[in-house]
Amino acid sequence: DGTSSFLGVMQINNNLTTDGSFFVKNSGVTKAQILDDGSASFAGGLVTNGAISAYGDVNLFDKTINIKNVGGTSVLATISNQGVSSFAGAMQINNTLTTDGSLYVKNGGVTKAQILDDGTSSFSGDMTLSSKMLMYGESFIMHSGPDKKIELRNDGTGSFAGGLTVVGSIQGHDDI
Repeated sequence: DGTSSFLGVMQINNNLTTDGSFFVKNSGVTKAQILDDGSASFAGGLVTNGAISAYGDVNLFDKTINIKNVGGTSVLATISNQGVSSFAGAMQINNTLTTDGSLYVKNGGVTKAQILDDGTSSFSGDMTLSSKMLMYGESFIMHSGPDKKIELRNDGTGSFAGGLTVVGSIQGHDDI
């Protein structure tokens, strides 16, 4: 039937060609296989000293992908089977970042800026705008701690908790 078996080590010094599938078994259990349709599976890890190229889908079932440094001592990035990912260094996005949820910007684990999925946002430091700030809500409110200090409303009125200093001229169109 063309079957061969070896009790010890078999050494092949050149190419191994098979017209069909290739199976590696241990105690009758298949541990690795390369099928004649080009697919392959391995019961353990796959180690390569070169690049792994995939021309099609790469499917990961019930595992996490860890990208490690050259020595294998530090995990630099992970992608879990739940779709959660983390990166130890910078991640570059060349076009659009779309998030179906909230976006947090952190430094040392401390949230410095956030855009929440309810449309609100907050920043712990200064926010600089290089152009106009357009607002379409009811009012612009400025607080110092819990105290409201300034409110400018969309009907053109405003209130100030302290004095109002005008540098230049002022024109009153109603009673002042």
